[in-house]
Amino acid sequence: MDQSKNIISLIEEMHEDFESIPKNISSKLNSIKTILNENGDISVKKNKCLCELDDVHEDNNVEAALRCQLWDIVSSLEQL
Repeated sequence: MDQSKNIISLIEEMHEDFESIPKNISSKLNSIKTILNENGDISVKKNKCLCELDDVHEDNNVEAALRCQLWDIVSSLEQL
């Protein structure tokens, strides 16, 4: 569960570091936080979170630095 808390912490830092995160990405990040806080099988939660981020990498509204942090989250999720 420590890894889940680290991912939640990364998401919260992203909200602090970037003044204007596109609403669709902010919504997905909030969904991921909710999923990670739920009780249940970690592999199911991991797959739900990865599905939430699946189409984000194709979004043209994402600045490069934000995209790098999103990939850090994906990487952390894959390690769950």
